[in-house]
Amino acid sequence: MSEFYNGWSTRETWAVSLHINNCEGFQNIVTEMKDESKDVHELALKLREFFEQLESDAMDHEVNRETKIMFTDIGSLWRVDWQEVAESFYE
Repeated sequence: MSEFYNGWSTRETWAVSLHINNCEGFQNIVTEMKDESKDVHELALKLREFFEQLESDAMDHEVNRETKIMFTDIGSLWRVDWQEVAESFYE
């Protein structure tokens, strides 16, 4: 069964994109990742690794409160379509 949320494949995919696009720091990080990636697939892998590490840091209390709240907003990272998020930066 396919689930769509605000034009995205899942609510979690939408939430990741929303947080990236609403934070200049995240936008800069993703732009740098894109510039260093050979294609959209590589960017998708980098995004997934970045957010998984950031979530791990959040669980270890090594990030600020806003970052912890972001992961509460996003929910499960395993439901994020990283390819879709990466493609949105190539459009």
